[in-house]
Formats: sequence, C-alpha cells, structure tokens
Amino acid sequence: MIVKRALCGLICAGVLSACGSGSGQPLSPAPAASKAALARVAVSIRIPRPKTASARRAPAFVSPSTNGVAVKVTHLTGGVVDYDVTTNYDVAPASSSTCAGTDPEVCMLEIPAPVAESPDFDSFDVTLYDQAPGGAANTFGSGAKVLGSGSSTASITANAANSIVTYIDGLPESVAFFENGVTQSLLSGDGYLGFTASIGVEPMDVDLNVITGGTYDPYASPFAISVTEPETPAGSTTLAISPPDLSGASPPAPVCNAAATGVKSVTTCRTSDAISATYLQPASATFDESYFALVSSGTTAVPATAPVYIAPIFVADSTDPATSSSGPSFTQGASGTSPLLALGGGKGTVSPREPGAVSEGSSPSFTPSQNAGCNGVIAPGGIVAKSNGSFSIQGVSLGSASDNGTCVVTFTDAAGGTVALAVSDT
Repeated sequence: MIVKRALCGLICAGVLSACGSGSGQPLSPAPAASKAALARVAVSIRIPRPKTASARRAPAFVSPSTNGVAVKVTHLTGGVVDYDVTTNYDVAPASSSTCAGTDPEVCMLEIPAPVAESPDFDSFDVTLYDQAPGGAANTFGSGAKVLGSGSSTASITANAANSIVTYIDGLPESVAFFENGVTQSLLSGDGYLGFTASIGVEPMDVDLNVITGGTYDPYASPFAISVTEPETPAGSTTLAISPPDLSGASPPAPVCNAAATGVKSVTTCRTSDAISATYLQPASATFDESYFALVSSGTTAVPATAPVYIAPIFVADSTDPATSSSGPSFTQGASGTSPLLALGGGKGTVSPREPGAVSEGSSPSFTPSQNAGCNGVIAPGGIVAKSNGSFSIQGVSLGSASDNGTCVVTFTDAAGGTVALAVSDT
C-alpha cells in the first residue's frame, strides 16, 4: 500500500507511485560489481497536458512540460556501490509507447532494480526534463532543462509486489507575485499609521509552469525574497515569513527555513509559507511623502518577473495655507499620527499622494468616505473631487457645527489601500 503525506507529497509534483512484481530473474545484465538479481518495478507517472504552458497545476501533478524522465537506481553492499544504472524514458505526447495519450497522461515506466530484502534497500533518483531523450544512446541533450527531481529508497522483494513513492521537488527558475491568480504589483496603505499586506509568491519552472504544492511540499531549491528602499527613510519597510506547521507531516517533512519578522530578506521553500510586508515610518524619521520601496527576488538564480511596489499613501494640503489664524488649517501627520484638517467653518482642499503607484507607472485614483462622526462637521455633500485629483471638503458654519465623535475621512485607492484624514470643525 502506498502511504501519502497529508495534503499531498512534495512540491509540484507528483507522486510517482511504483508497484511491481519482482521475478527474481535478471532483466538485463547487471554491472560487473553487482551480485544481485534484478526485479521489475513498474512506476506510474501522471502528467497534465494543459493547452497553455503557463497553466497552473494541482499538487498531485508533475510539470505539464515533462517530456523525459531519468531514473537512477543505486545499491550498496558494505558501503560500496555495486549497482548504479540510469534509465531514460520518453514520455512526450504522441511519441512514447509507454504513455496512454490521455489528459492527464498516464505513463508506465518499467525500471530494473536489484532485489534488496529489508533491511536492505535500493535508492531511486528521479529527474524530469522538458525534452525527451534521443539518439542512439537515448540520452538527454544539452538543450534539455530540468523541471524537478526527487529521491526515495525502498526495499525490493523477489516474487512479490513492491511499492515505492517518490515525491518530486519542483525546481524554481523565476518567481512572479500573484494574489488569488491576479498579478500583484502594488501593496498600498496608510503612510502614517502603517500597514501590513500579504505577498503572494508563485515560483515557476524553466518553462513558466507555476509550481504548486501541499502544506509540507518543499521546492528543490529555496530562494530569497528581499526588500529594497530607493527612497528614505530607510528601514520603513520590513518583511515577515511564517512557515507552515510541520508537526502533522507523515513521514516527517524537512525543515528548510525559519520564521522571521522585521527583516529585509526572507527565504521561502514552500508555497505554504506566508510572506508579508509591513510599512511603518520610524518615529525618529522626518516625514517624507515621496517614499516607496520594492519587494523582489533576492537572488539572481531565481529572478522575479516584476517587483511589488510598497506604496504608502500620504495626504498633501494642495491649495490652502499650512496654518491660518482663521478658516481652514492643515497639520501634516507623522509616524503613528494621522494628518488633521481643521475646517473652522470653511473649505479645505487636500490631495492624496501615492509615490509608489506613480513609480510603478500608474496614476492612482481615490474614493473618499466619511464616518458617522463627521455629521455636524462636514456639510452634506461637502466632499467634492476636483479635476487635479484633489478633494475639497466643506465644513458646516461655525454657529451650527457640532462634534459627534471623531471625524475621519478615508481615501481608498483602486488596490484597496486606505489613508485616514482626521477632520475637525475648530
């Protein structure tokens, strides 16, 4: 019986389940150093064949670009290798007699392996390629790219059904930032109170297939996600990562990274790692409404297709004097403190600013809303959008103004990021 890990095997891939009967007779001449008889091990591999190369795949499937499989079988006796044979298989669509031609395509690979009664065992190393082997030697050429690999061990009994499971680790070649299947290029929020947003990371193999996996499924090669800050104040954006709980894995899942908070770079090794970015302007820093940061891959080995911009939203007083003895006045915010517009019965004009969105190449638009505390502070219909992206806010006359709690006007951008503006009638 094949025992699976909870929530599926190792990343992106596929379970290569092997059940076969050992005949006890050699299938082919063994290496000179080998004294063991060879048994047949039949391995079943399921390959999805989507219409688009970049289609996502479920954790139980190998890369849809898989066209070739190499299986290396080794055996040791007394610590000395006495069997080391690699067999290459053509599993390309419509070109291999070992595959059913269905979707997902099911291929049966017959692998010779030495009989190794427990506690003895054989080692199986499986590598997936995006090209089929060819030529007289049936080998993989220099153009064949590795999509994933996996290793396992199993005791092989003569004249019995043998079962092995190999979990294939996807090999990341690049990374894209997505959230719920949508490209993630901008994370925005309050530049004064700070904000935290999750980062959707999707590694891709060499053929741009998204690598997905279950809770315990690691990549063949972990990679870093890092933040850089082209604008001051430095230290305003940090990253955090929370690995999944591995206590339920059976067999035990390998520990390949650690939790971290408030750092500039994190290493991810599973799709179940939770990564987030936090913006909070240091209290000692001078207010700077030009700030933005970039989150991208931290290694040239697994480059990002495009970075994520961290875009705090600020508020500028575009037309009214910063202070006034009568009428509206504007007090700029600071770390942990929202800006304040004191209407004094007049009209103030403010402009939300989002430098990160501008740097990313978009022109942010905002939608205003006010809470119940603004009744008696802001006149009915008193928030009006102006053509330059600013908003005029009309206060009620001082004689009829009344505070009904804290008045907050919230500006929301197209990405769902918000910034709060405090408004008073004094």
